[in-house]
Amino acid sequence: MKHVLYEITQKFYKWARKNAMKVMVIGATLILFDLALIIRIAGGGASAYSGVYFLDVGQGDSELIVFPDGVKFLMDGGPVQGNAYEAVGNILPSEDRYIDLVMMSHPQIDHYGGLTDIVRRYRVGAFVSNGEVSEGDSFTALEGELIAQNIPRVVLRAGDVIRHGEDFFTVLSPARAGEGATANDDALVGDLSFSGAHLFFAADADGSVEEEVLRKWNSQIDVLKVAHHGSRYGSTATFLTATHPRVAVIEVGRNSYGHPAPETLARLADAGARIFRTDQEGTILVRFESGVIKIFSLKQ
Repeated sequence: MKHVLYEITQKFYKWARKNAMKVMVIGATLILFDLALIIRIAGGGASAYSGVYFLDVGQGDSELIVFPDGVKFLMDGGPVQGNAYEAVGNILPSEDRYIDLVMMSHPQIDHYGGLTDIVRRYRVGAFVSNGEVSEGDSFTALEGELIAQNIPRVVLRAGDVIRHGEDFFTVLSPARAGEGATANDDALVGDLSFSGAHLFFAADADGSVEEEVLRKWNSQIDVLKVAHHGSRYGSTATFLTATHPRVAVIEVGRNSYGHPAPETLARLADAGARIFRTDQEGTILVRFESGVIKIFSLKQ
């Protein structure tokens, strides 16, 4: 059941829907075809499920983007016990067994743990990541499924763009794998332009990454996927003042880390953002209809 939580009237940029759109992952600094990596995946028909879904997977991140023509882009898969497979299955029709693009922001288990089931039980067009790996049985299982299913793999860095018609996801960090102080700081962070709105996906980045992003990018954010489940080390006042997010979504579950931190919630509120949490609203759907941002709770 969908419950409307919030609506925002917003003047969007003009955009066009094109039949038989393609998804393209394109390196930003390409020199001839030997350095170019272009993955084209045929789009389907119009989708009644289009929108951006922030999945309720407990203490972890997972977002499903469904474009108007049915192309699907899954970012992260939450923890092993987060049931991302079930969450996706509750959204997509049972006969739809294809996900065009799966992205792992960084190899921490609360972001990739649920991807093994996804890769095993859905056909996947391509898998993108920051190129880093992890140790442990869960990551080995994911790697094994990617190999077994012969899924193309792409490493992204700052400046790379995933483009789909008039919509695009721009990678803003990291410039190269392993440059951050922590694995969280190496996570893929980016801005999604979707139906003319801007959605910022902060993964687990802290304030130092936000500061670096602001040196080369600055835009008002319509929807912010709050960094690191609302950790006090991200969503700094400097970043929020520069980007003025209208809506902030925190993907969080029961945890012992104090997420979301009270000071982070206070900063978001002071910035004027309406705050939504998956531990309270369940899976959250953001749709863009006739210049209005609509927020729904899919909690049963």
